[in-house]
Amino acid sequence: MMPRYQIACHTRAWKPEQWKESLDEIAGLGFAGVEGVSALFEKFADKTELAKKHLHDRHLKLAALAVSGVFTIPGRREEMLHQHSALARFLQKLGTHHLLVTLESREINESLSHDFKAAAALLDELGKRCLDFFDVYLCVLPQRGSRIETGDEIDRLMNLVDLDAVFLGLDTGQFVLMEEEPAKILKTYGECVRHLHFSDPVTNEKEEKAGPAGAYPEYGALGEGRMNFAEIKDILEVLDYHGWITAVFDTSHEPPRETAERSKRFLDHLFGTGEQAL
Repeated sequence: MMPRYQIACHTRAWKPEQWKESLDEIAGLGFAGVEGVSALFEKFADKTELAKKHLHDRHLKLAALAVSGVFTIPGRREEMLHQHSALARFLQKLGTHHLLVTLESREINESLSHDFKAAAALLDELGKRCLDFFDVYLCVLPQRGSRIETGDEIDRLMNLVDLDAVFLGLDTGQFVLMEEEPAKILKTYGECVRHLHFSDPVTNEKEEKAGPAGAYPEYGALGEGRMNFAEIKDILEVLDYHGWITAVFDTSHEPPRETAERSKRFLDHLFGTGEQAL
């Protein structure tokens, strides 16, 4: 039976030059896909067939590409359209359907109202272009320190954009760090969500033990921190979500493979499956 969810692993815990090593380790743990950042595009923009071969040889798919951009300044419009259209074209060649964008900078350009309207207009245009020409969903990914980081800001933006062109990617752990309820946000915006990050902020005890040097990462292995993933799973079942879920973590005190292995084991237990089939 086909699994309800396709489980990917983010490559951010590995160094950019460890691309093939990260794929080997992620595939070896049974993940169905990987997620990359802009460095992946920079590395393979003119080597699409090589990137496809790396993935195909390991029976992996590229679940999504996560990037950032300045969407609140009208003068950057053409630049953003060009850059992100190139990213969407790259994803189309790799058979990937999700481009995650984080809106850079909380600095107000003209006024808060003007900035949100400018961002919405640009996202609408780009989102339509991504879908019409590349079959790629443009998903806004809220992140701390970006223009969209809170539930209120998500609400403000989603009331301005065309919901047939602009979608959401949600990261569970970032809302915990913002002292908001990820379950509540998922319930509210679930119909707009096309991609999910499962991340788990480390416990307060680990933060205290880490000390000023930060021996522990911000996000640890899934199931070992503050997130209530069982609650998120229940909401996904109600929403009938059938999409990618990417395991996101950082490492500083152990090799990324070890964190990935514990995260995969937790996800297998959570979803009742020991393997991923596409």
